[in-house]
Amino acid sequence: MLPEDRWLFAGSMVAARMSHGAFKIDADDRVSVFGGRSPQVMKKGELYDPRNGIWTPTVSMTSGRAMHTATVLPDGKVLVVGGYGNSTATLFDPAKGEWSVTGQMANKRGDHTSTLLPIGKVLAVGGDGMSPDSSAELYDPATGLWTIIGSMALARSEHTATLLPNGKVLVAGGNGNGASSAELYDPATGWWTNTGALTGGRTQHTATLLPNGKVLVAGDDLLDRVGIGAQTIFVEIVQPIAIRENLGTGSLFADRIKTPSMSPLNDSISATNRCPLKDFSALLRNSGSMNSLSN
Repeated sequence: MLPEDRWLFAGSMVAARMSHGAFKIDADDRVSVFGGRSPQVMKKGELYDPRNGIWTPTVSMTSGRAMHTATVLPDGKVLVVGGYGNSTATLFDPAKGEWSVTGQMANKRGDHTSTLLPIGKVLAVGGDGMSPDSSAELYDPATGLWTIIGSMALARSEHTATLLPNGKVLVAGGNGNGASSAELYDPATGWWTNTGALTGGRTQHTATLLPNGKVLVAGDDLLDRVGIGAQTIFVEIVQPIAIRENLGTGSLFADRIKTPSMSPLNDSISATNRCPLKDFSALLRNSGSMNSLSN
């Protein structure tokens, strides 16, 4: 048995790609990777099998796309939405291994977010058609149709969207005029409301829901967001009291701040601490129990 808390090489894909999508096939735990750029926009896909560590080509999408999203629906199908300059959506059926076209959005979206709501609909927010967008749409799997809903207060792309335990969606940061702001979407009312601001602008970051209901926000790409200076990647955890500890769990982080960043209960954000990321090349982490950060 391999020791815990290690990053492991998981083999190379058949084709190099970036800005692609990925989802896990629940039936057998394989991972499907599809689309992206290399450097041209791709529609090819491939499957990773964790049982043997092998990548194999699989059925291609109906059209090429990059900077799109993939959302697993309650029936097990996968909704793939948008991509830069793209307003279309497509469905993948893992049981049949087939792609099919579904309803088209009103707006082109890339570097947006798509969130499965408790009611079974999918919320697509913001993104970049030709510039950051503030609009949002709902997809209904029962009809295959999109409905335009109220827009956010500020335009953003490359942001995060986190489904909270109360059913609301927290949208934070992003490229555009909402880089340091956060908004909440309430599916019960269809309304957006402003919530506590981030301590600084962020784009291409992550937001992870923690077991206590708070949200950890990490990372930023200054070069992409501001357009000047060198690219800076850092972890920032906003918390009332900073508790720094050396976790000693592999080479992803030198150390981390232990507590979370944002509370959906009181909509407040407090002081920040930062620690730089180390370079890493491993793709899998072997750990029996861990709280991981997605990059």
